[in-house]
Amino acid sequence: MSCYITHLIRILDEMGVEVTRYNRRDIDLTIKRIVGTEGEGCPVTWKAVREAMARDKEGFLESLRNAAREQGW
Repeated sequence: MSCYITHLIRILDEMGVEVTRYNRRDIDLTIKRIVGTEGEGCPVTWKAVREAMARDKEGFLESLRNAAREQGW
């Protein structure tokens, strides 16, 4: 599991998303798309996630909710 996903477990749980070995890669890639860190490692992505949440937490969470619905997590 990507290091930053462990920090997001509570948020994902509240959205009704269960992180499993089957969907964690999709979740990782989706979050990287949302914050613009495709191809980057965990530390870069976690920093971008924190910055996105500090800038517009509701916007970030809404993007994540929409992705979860679209992908059926």
